[in-house]
Amino acid sequence: MAPTLRDLPDFLHNSPYIPVAPFDIDEPQPKPVKPTLKEILRSRPVRTSIPIVICFLVILALLPHGIPKARELHIQYKTPACLKQDPVEVVPLTGEEKDIDWGQYAYITYATSKDHLCNALMLFESLNRLESKAARVLLYRQQWKDEWVEDKNGKGMEIMTEMLIQARDEYGVSLVNVEVLSHRHSPGDEWADSYTKFLAWNQTDYTRLIVLDSDSTILQSMDELFFAPMDEKTELLAPRAYWLDASGVPSLASHIMLIKPSLEEYIRLENEVVLAGRNTYDMDIINAIFTEQQDACGLIDHRTYALLTGEFRRPVDKHRGFWGKPKKGEEGVKKVWDPQEVLANSKFVHFSDWPLRKPWEMKDLEWLGKGPKCVGVEEGDDCRGRDIWNGFYEDFRERRVGIARDFDDTDDKDDIWVAERESRSPDDQRNREGTAGVISVAGSVVAG
Repeated sequence: MAPTLRDLPDFLHNSPYIPVAPFDIDEPQPKPVKPTLKEILRSRPVRTSIPIVICFLVILALLPHGIPKARELHIQYKTPACLKQDPVEVVPLTGEEKDIDWGQYAYITYATSKDHLCNALMLFESLNRLESKAARVLLYRQQWKDEWVEDKNGKGMEIMTEMLIQARDEYGVSLVNVEVLSHRHSPGDEWADSYTKFLAWNQTDYTRLIVLDSDSTILQSMDELFFAPMDEKTELLAPRAYWLDASGVPSLASHIMLIKPSLEEYIRLENEVVLAGRNTYDMDIINAIFTEQQDACGLIDHRTYALLTGEFRRPVDKHRGFWGKPKKGEEGVKKVWDPQEVLANSKFVHFSDWPLRKPWEMKDLEWLGKGPKCVGVEEGDDCRGRDIWNGFYEDFRERRVGIARDFDDTDDKDDIWVAERESRSPDDQRNREGTAGVISVAGSVVAG
């Protein structure tokens, strides 16, 4: 009988030195033994993979909570130090302050087009009417002159000259002729000339300046803001761009700023303008310069000094960004949106209702029907938010038409507005003025 593999010791079964013949190659191989569950769990591959699987399951379970938390930590890490602080405390003026050299403090804005010049004139008229004590400064493009300019560009240039004269003579504005700072990549865009506001840092005759964008409305005097606390290192106080909080790292807004003029800071800003890439706005440069320096910036309360008209168009439960962190003494207090209370607390309102156009660009009564909806309450419909919002636009148009009439510069949309205004019945007029307690009275939006 021929030997078989069974006749050999087990350790020789797989030996390469065993000849195939004369063994019986047809002999069936022994069936492999199935491992037990215990043996499988104790095997090296399984022991290696079990922790990985457990970690994956834990991550999967925590994913809905983990991502927001990780994002929150990332934002907190990236947020500049000054934006983590509370707004500075601004003490109201009593009117009895002495030994203040108001010539060292000024409101400043810029005008690079006829529209912006008209807006600036409206700001200065408001400051004059509110009896602001600080000086007033207007930066205007080099191509314009005062009353001695030859009228090379026809009636349009003549009107701008007259506006400059009115600003200087009637509202006490210091006129500063400057070369416009424009974005090199987008010279034709309206916002491209907004870099001109950086020239405010070059006005070193003043100790402090409040820099204002002219597409705004001044509701109350802001003279107290000049004396907001700023330590030696702080170069700028500005509001938080609260409407952008949900989109990423908090940033500073630039439509109102309290600054210390400085030639050194101006040179830095000017260099950034030269290097600015496409879609780099003035606000981006402000943040790049001042949030990177330790203690160079601070916050002013946006609820008082930087309200956007667009805030009134938000649903009543969507004002989290506007409320921001609770102020001292507000901890634990639930905030309820009251449009009239918000307006009463506001001193400066910026027109920002994207995608709607700016108020001077609107035709006829284009804003009507575009504002916030009335809110259902137990007593009926609360339309205060709608009427306040409409009031901003109506007031702006009325004051602007008044200036245009002074210079015989009304256009078709102004004429339509005037005709509509004059055609209102007394009841309709009172209704527009009284519904929300907010409308144009003596040229300003006021809380009733």
